[in-house]
Amino acid sequence: MVNLLTSQQKNIIAREYKRRRSVVWFCALAFIAASSLVLLLPSLLYVVNDHREVSRRLAAEKGRATQAAEGEDPVVIVKEVNRKLAILKRVRIELPLPDSVITALLENIPAGVKVTSISYERKKDDGLVLVGGVAPDREALLAFLKVLRQEPLFSEVDLPISSFVKNRDIDFSMKITITPPEREKKGEDKNNEGQK
Repeated sequence: MVNLLTSQQKNIIAREYKRRRSVVWFCALAFIAASSLVLLLPSLLYVVNDHREVSRRLAAEKGRATQAAEGEDPVVIVKEVNRKLAILKRVRIELPLPDSVITALLENIPAGVKVTSISYERKKDDGLVLVGGVAPDREALLAFLKVLRQEPLFSEVDLPISSFVKNRDIDFSMKITITPPEREKKGEDKNNEGQK
């Protein structure tokens, strides 16, 4: 194939190609930089606003501290600080998770007793478990009741007396109350103080 371009024209085309390639690279870098700035702008605004808010609060607290140091009684300040610390130190009372409650129930089922329903409700201060099922006779139901009352996880187990009316194939519904260990200890401490 015959090449009709002179070496001078080839050099001009090569320079033009390099210039265009550098322009494309420059545009790509400019686009990446601009899109990065646009994506970082919300975070930057958030940090700036957060910094302003913290600075404003710090200045307000410093102002309150100087006013308190100048005009208020130190005993009042200490009591207020202690009150706030007591609020912060409060430990959230945790109830056991449903899986541990159900596991404790299932491990204590005697032979012959069939559990047909388990309902677990977490309230603000304690938990309530409703257990329904069928027992083959009174002895098995009574054994189940005694085993559940000995379980340390359950604070109170109630079974209506009407469940013992039938001799065989007894349908029962138990109500089990669960209280957090810390509350139980507080209640025991109050009982011990009352006995003293």
